[in-house]
Amino acid sequence: MAHEDAAIGLAKQIQGKGLPPLLVREFRDCKLKNDVIAQGVTIRVMQWNMLAQGLSKGDFVLCPEEALNLENRRLRIIEEITRIGPGILCMEECDQFEYLKDNLAKFGYDGHFLPKTKSPCLQMDPNWGPDGVAIFYLKDKFEIVDDTKHIKLRNADKEVTDQVAMAAKFKIKTKPDVEFLVAVTHFKAKPGFEELRLAQAISLLNDLSEIVGNMPVVICGDFNDTHDQLFYQEMTSSSLNLASAYTFATEKGSEPEYTTWKVRGGSKGNSDVCRTIDYIWIRKDKFKVNLLLSIPKDREIGKGRLPCMAYPSDHFAIACDIQLIQ
Repeated sequence: MAHEDAAIGLAKQIQGKGLPPLLVREFRDCKLKNDVIAQGVTIRVMQWNMLAQGLSKGDFVLCPEEALNLENRRLRIIEEITRIGPGILCMEECDQFEYLKDNLAKFGYDGHFLPKTKSPCLQMDPNWGPDGVAIFYLKDKFEIVDDTKHIKLRNADKEVTDQVAMAAKFKIKTKPDVEFLVAVTHFKAKPGFEELRLAQAISLLNDLSEIVGNMPVVICGDFNDTHDQLFYQEMTSSSLNLASAYTFATEKGSEPEYTTWKVRGGSKGNSDVCRTIDYIWIRKDKFKVNLLLSIPKDREIGKGRLPCMAYPSDHFAIACDIQLIQ
């Protein structure tokens, strides 16, 4: 009943502000099936770079100012999370953690946060503290085993970089003997840092390999690189036997056309930035992918791209239903 009251309250707030419906999303069956029959627990995992409020100004030249309003964006972020209804939620550019924790608690979630070591949000005026990565989970379904692990991403010289990762070991309350690990990360942004992102992938995988053993693993994040870059090959060739969940969306096993699509201004005019850089990696011998959340089409998004009045971030949330192979 408390969750229903929270949903009604959220809907009234959104209606009161006259905000349009969010872009339509739906869960769809995978075209590429795992060659296994899974009979274990199903877990809905959501990955989202929510766009830090401290980084939302000045970069989105076709975005209405009203769409970047803090109160509007907060409501839409909660709305997107709760309509998808993940059991496990991983987020990046999270500079509204306390707000999210308080409001998602009304829907049964608890969460943990790890700030970036040198968040650019701290240089903004106003700012809401550092941005970082977060993991939320439904308390009635999952329980964290031990403390969350903070992972330091390193460059090729083994020096600690400004980017971060966090891992949490979960057990399923209905099957307390079943444990799995979830990690969230946000790699270095901007073109020209492909080698650094490769080193960060190696660093992350090495650290995770030391703690997971034979455990099921999910790794979510904004990796800031496309599938044709070095980091991607490192992930797919890892000893953790990883596969990108969205490659199960098509029979060809390809990634989506985009997970982020924005219009940036410049001295030579506006330019589209349209790429797939957000991923949910699963240990493919431990999980079967059943459903994947659709990504809105070009005509649905509109010419102003993201963010917009119908979507609060420059990244689409991605999500999947994965089933433990037992």
